[in-house]
Amino acid sequence: MNSEGVLADERREEPGSLPIRAGWGAELLVRQFVGKHGTFIPMAWGLVFLLGAVDVLGASLARIIFTDWGSVFLAVGFLAAIGFGYHHSGRNARLADVGNYAALWVAFSAVGSVFTYVVATMRMPLCDARLSSIDAALGFHWTPWFHFIAQHRYFSLPLMIAYESMLPQIIGSILYFAHTGKTDRNRELLAIAMLSLVVTTLISGLLPAVGPFLPGHQPEFAKVLLAIRTGALTTFALGNMKGIVTMPSYHTVIAIVLIWVHRPPSRSFPVIATLNGMMLLSVPSAGNHYLSDMLAGAAIAAASIALVKAAFSGNGAASALFLTRVSATSREA
Repeated sequence: MNSEGVLADERREEPGSLPIRAGWGAELLVRQFVGKHGTFIPMAWGLVFLLGAVDVLGASLARIIFTDWGSVFLAVGFLAAIGFGYHHSGRNARLADVGNYAALWVAFSAVGSVFTYVVATMRMPLCDARLSSIDAALGFHWTPWFHFIAQHRYFSLPLMIAYESMLPQIIGSILYFAHTGKTDRNRELLAIAMLSLVVTTLISGLLPAVGPFLPGHQPEFAKVLLAIRTGALTTFALGNMKGIVTMPSYHTVIAIVLIWVHRPPSRSFPVIATLNGMMLLSVPSAGNHYLSDMLAGAAIAAASIALVKAAFSGNGAASALFLTRVSATSREA
């Protein structure tokens, strides 16, 4: 082999060097879309579009209308453009992560919210009496607990703040994981949230409930749920939609999932664990939930975490094998 051939081979093996041989373009493309994290983004968008199609069909059958999609499309388009642009240019992987995951969260939150309303039109019998009986059997009585929290402001205010922190925590997590290069944690958070929301919503359709409340002080979300069931409301603006899922508690799901994805060695774990421990305490009073709602939500969170962990472990191995085969084929070309 002459000196020029040796130099070419050395350049070819340098980490980060440009591909100079036929077939390497295919390898880079596979690395980009079938690599450690690449497959998840298109798969997640596929789920968003699939759930959106279910929403369109379900809303048409139920004869309900959802408006104000313009702001959602604008936000998703802007964020997705950031993610796509910075990812494919290779200029800033952190901004690419922020754009990709933020766009997915906005899109999935919109279609997921619509999904909860569509499922509510199933109008299955309310199961409040059954859930209240389960709570009593467990020794939990909602009204005394609510009064206890309300009478102690040093409890009620921090718990209310913790309960309302779900969205800021999700936004903060996207930014934190992107900044620290923990793409796998962003991927986990979104995947588990997606899976658990679909499961939670389907169960809520089969076991609907308005939740416990004081006489004469029914929460607004419960009024919306009842209006959907009676057909009194048929048009909904996305910006004004309420969380109408009672059983299981999705706040419980997200609190547990946030603690999981911020697990050590993440430095954020102590703060996130404390805040979400408070959120869990706040769920019955601030969220008008039965204890049985929380137990069901905890079970869904645990199952979703286990399933996603197993799926990603298998996907990583399959992706590596596929990449190795494509790489070998391209080098033989």
